[in-house]
Amino acid sequence: MKKILKSVVLKAILTLIISVSLVFGITVGGIRLHRLNLSNRYNFDYLKGGANKVILFVGDGMGKDHIEVTEAYYEKELFFKSFKKHGSVSTASLDVLKSTDSASTATAFATGKKVHNKEISTLNYQSLPTITEYLKENGIGVGLVSTDNLYSQTIAAYSSHTTNEENIDDIISKQSSSGVDLFLGSGKDKYASQKFIFNEQGYHYYTNYREIDVNAKKVIGVFDELSDEKTNTTIPSLDVLTKIAVNFMETNFPNGYFLVIECGHIDKMSHNANIFKMMEYLANFDKAINETYETLKEDENCTIIVTSNHETGGLNYNGEAKDDINSMALITYDGHTLVDVPYYIHFGKNDMNNYFLPDIIDNTDIYKICKALLSD
Repeated sequence: MKKILKSVVLKAILTLIISVSLVFGITVGGIRLHRLNLSNRYNFDYLKGGANKVILFVGDGMGKDHIEVTEAYYEKELFFKSFKKHGSVSTASLDVLKSTDSASTATAFATGKKVHNKEISTLNYQSLPTITEYLKENGIGVGLVSTDNLYSQTIAAYSSHTTNEENIDDIISKQSSSGVDLFLGSGKDKYASQKFIFNEQGYHYYTNYREIDVNAKKVIGVFDELSDEKTNTTIPSLDVLTKIAVNFMETNFPNGYFLVIECGHIDKMSHNANIFKMMEYLANFDKAINETYETLKEDENCTIIVTSNHETGGLNYNGEAKDDINSMALITYDGHTLVDVPYYIHFGKNDMNNYFLPDIIDNTDIYKICKALLSD
């Protein structure tokens, strides 16, 4: 009798385990399928040929509340919020049980494909074609700028392919032969030993931003770090590098270019629960956007896009006044979340500001929008 009872209990347990596993597998599969379907919702072919210059500003970790608290602190509206087209971006990767990361979201921006966390323009060991490769094949200039290390996820996704974001040497090696025309960012110590491979590929290598020759055909500028707003010889701020980048692209590719400019420190300071430094970097990010707009506002063939790869910190801003802003009260989480992030777009061609854009797009749609605009 005991054996029979034991057998019945074991079978019941086994049946329960199988049932739970099936439900779990179906649920995970369904969520993953839904996320893949997000990549196929919209077609942006109606934007084709809408610009020959596209500048994509990426506020790493920037959510809606990051913007609102910064506006409260500086007591003014951020400039990029004046762009006529705006909405939200979904950010999920293929990893259902994890928050999204910078590698998967950067890959979505660069390739239009959903991948797993940590994969850089690669899915299951297979390299994915990037917008960079497409543009260089068509003679369009490409520039990449970041406050973060040049081997970090956003810049890496546009300039390399690797199975894991931690494969730094692999990323750097592939960047040297990527065809990208301009690299500006931090990571000086790591790139110093690789200087020769960039020189062999025709890059002019700089560690002092004041020495950069915008007439050089290929440039890599690598610095100790990037400042939030103050600048010295080896530590420029993002607005300073953005001005150099725009000048370089206008000089070398007046007929067409794609420029990606990332503020990686909105994310970093949110991870560190340093809301005041986060706001300083975000304000400088906005300054870079404002100055770029002023430089190119008469060029109807230029489109400026501002968005974020994901939200960091679970920021919870509830209308606090400047004097009441406090990191511990607002930053609720030390990692990434899956909340939608904002996008803002300025089309140089006025009539395009009347075009329909969905209120909610997917991160893979950033790729499709950029590619459509730069395609004939």
